[in-house]
Parts: sequence; structure tokens; C-alpha cells
Amino acid sequence: MLLLEVDNIRVITEDSGVLLRRHPPRVILEDVSLTLNAGESLALLGESGGGKTTLARCIAGLHVPSQGVIRLEGKEVAEWRGALPVQMLFQNHTASLDPMMSVAEILQEGFEASGAPASGEALAVSLAEVGLGEGMLDRFPGQLSGGERQRVALARVLAARPKLVIADEPTSALDRLNADSLLALLHALTTERRVALLHVTHDLSAAARTCRRAVVIQGGRVVDEGDWKTLRTSAAHPATRMLMAAAMRSGEIASTI
Repeated sequence: MLLLEVDNIRVITEDSGVLLRRHPPRVILEDVSLTLNAGESLALLGESGGGKTTLARCIAGLHVPSQGVIRLEGKEVAEWRGALPVQMLFQNHTASLDPMMSVAEILQEGFEASGAPASGEALAVSLAEVGLGEGMLDRFPGQLSGGERQRVALARVLAARPKLVIADEPTSALDRLNADSLLALLHALTTERRVALLHVTHDLSAAARTCRRAVVIQGGRVVDEGDWKTLRTSAAHPATRMLMAAAMRSGEIASTI
């Protein structure tokens, strides 16, 4: 079943510049379209500054595109009444958690978004699902490691019972061990719950760990799309071919794709 439809999105920004001198409009995204089925995983892959995060924010209803339509379950995002069934797992795990709230209070935000009861048992189960103990509930973000903070953020996201999780470079602030562990957890939990995943990343090896296919964006445009086998053997764009070749040479994802 089709969950997400992005249709010919265009995003233009105007920078005010300094001393009231306006800069020309800048195109961030141009004619971007993609689809995502319920329970499917899709990587949004491309270089930094290519427009990936802007697109993710448009899908989550945090940014209004200049042109085009985004539909979730057949309804335009702008027409949804109440909360969208979309949750974002942000890159900066420190900024995404209120330092004045305990882990229990942070998780309660997720449960409140879904309307589910946030009993002590439910909070403990939510933490256990991401590999953390019940003793974390009384702690504050500043008392946690980076890997623990991102796991708490993931637990909050899943407590909201979304139909789509957007993970925006979720491991870029983590060391390799914590990053690999979080990616495995993200893939396992979204697969188990049949939650669609949009993984925004510039790291092809990270994308291959969580998603079956990818959309490649360069310069604000979609330049390639397909599963890993298609992108490896018949990528349409030179940038994609270089990306795949480099990843294969590194040996990190050869067995995956």
C-alpha cells in the first residue's frame, strides 16, 4: 500500500543578506518525486548540502515547499488534521532531547503523541526495546553517553507509534561501534513493527544496512533510483557509479549489495 508520495517538489529560499541587500533566490530542491510503501525502507542518499534534509523536513511537515505536493496515505500533508503519523530521529541527539527533562518524561512525550498510556511498565519496555535498562528512567540527557541519548531518542520516536520514521543522519555523531549498533537496532525495530523508514544519509554503507533501495539526490535533483543491485550494475548518473564503486572497493558493503 502506498504510504508516501512526493510529487514534483520545488524549494526556493531567499537570503536577506546583510545591510538589507537581498541575494537572488536559491533553488534547494527541483522537481523531486519519490514514493514509499507502508513498511518499506528507503535511503535518501547524496552529498552534504544536496537538499536531503530539506526534503525530509518537508515530508515531516516542518517546511512548506515552494511548489509541488506531498501526500501521506493519499492526503496532502498540509491538509492533515492533528499530528502526522511521522516521527524524525535527528542527527544531533544532544539538541533533540530537553536537558531539563528526565528520560521518563522524554519517553512520555512519545506516548502522549500516540495517545497510549505511559505506565511505568510501558516506559521500561520502551527502553528495553532499545537495549537500555529501567534504571535509566530517572536520569537526564547530560548523564548519558551519545549512544544512550540516541537510543532514548529512538525509543521516544517509536513510542509515538508512527507509520513513517525519518532518520536524518542518525549516526553521524556516534563512534563506529555505537553507529553500527544503532543501525542494526533501527532496521530491526522498524522491520518488526512494519514501520516505513526513510534513512537520510551521505554514507552508502550505512544506507545499505537499513534499506533495500535508494533515491540518490545531487544538487537538489533526483539523479538515480533503484535497489542496490540496480544501482551497482546500471546506475544512470556518474556520481552514483563513483559512489558505488568506492563502496565496493572498500569492501564494507560488498556482501550487503
